[in-house]
Amino acid sequence: MPVVKDYSTEAHYAVKAPLPDISLEDDKDMIREKMDKYATRNNFVLVAYKSSRDQFYLRCEKGGRYRNWRKLSPEDRKRHKCTIRQECPFKVKFFKRKNGAFYLVRPKGDDLCHNHPLEEDNLLSSCRGRKNNLTAEDIKKVTEAIDSNTPTTTIQKAINKDRVFHKLTIHDINNMKYSLRVKSDDTVKMEDDSCVTKS
Repeated sequence: MPVVKDYSTEAHYAVKAPLPDISLEDDKDMIREKMDKYATRNNFVLVAYKSSRDQFYLRCEKGGRYRNWRKLSPEDRKRHKCTIRQECPFKVKFFKRKNGAFYLVRPKGDDLCHNHPLEEDNLLSSCRGRKNNLTAEDIKKVTEAIDSNTPTTTIQKAINKDRVFHKLTIHDINNMKYSLRVKSDDTVKMEDDSCVTKS
């Protein structure tokens, strides 16, 4: 099974920057965008772990613990990987008021602390973190390179130039190529269906 370390006695790391201001006009998507930008600036990733019409919770991507849902024994497991989940305590909760506006529930105890360092390699250690860290210019550069059929390794070297940590891995770029190809195929299919309908 994946390697699971006991983090219960680890030091806690507080985020230096205060939480972003949430206005009465902010809906769930706007709050999520603000919180994602806040997390990226502070070198961690937020994920939703509870959500409904009247409330939603966000926590650090490294929160929770590994669960062996399929009850696989170490002998039956084909891949032995480390889990990113390490019971990080960071979490924020938003509830909806009667007027429809969301508000941040006052955090308690270690809710705003992490049990891992908040350095750039922490952000870039996950696919979601690397993508959140991309600038509009980076995305444009990668998209144009993919459209012109540039080899994956060449794209990676261009996007990671003069950097210690990779902004994107080979796997990330190949996934982006696949996503763009699927979108392109769907567009062509919609155009073909439209032509058939008109005729």
